[in-house]
Amino acid sequence: MAKEPDNISYKVVKIHTTRFSIEDMEEERLNEIVADNENPNLNIKIGISAQKEKSTVTFDITSYFLSPEDKTKPLVTHTARTVFYIKNMKDFYEKETEKVNIPDPATVQFLGISFSHARAALAIELSSTVYRDKYFLPVVDPLVLFNKLLDKKEA
Repeated sequence: MAKEPDNISYKVVKIHTTRFSIEDMEEERLNEIVADNENPNLNIKIGISAQKEKSTVTFDITSYFLSPEDKTKPLVTHTARTVFYIKNMKDFYEKETEKVNIPDPATVQFLGISFSHARAALAIELSSTVYRDKYFLPVVDPLVLFNKLLDKKEA
């Protein structure tokens, strides 16, 4: 039996970068790339996993800033992980499907928090590089992101 979203008690137990790499380049070249591209070549992947035994849900937000010359070659790769502890997570476990089913409004909230953490973690990682003021994650509506995830899942 699923609980109402208002009854979900949770806390963030971990925020960290799990992957970070940059392609080294001269600042002048990066300035040219950024000036020539009104729409930066940005890809974002979102991974969500639940660990019933630990009562946790993990969100991995991976972003790629792609080279305009070769869109398969990332100039920057970054993954930020946010782990949430959910009190009474067993209440969201469905025995029939053997899956944890967190209500959508709570998932949207977790996604928004995780994306904000990814923005901050990326800014910290880039602070000492030539990318520091050239590449950042945009502010997003977590509901729009969630709906895109659902669309891809159903496709």
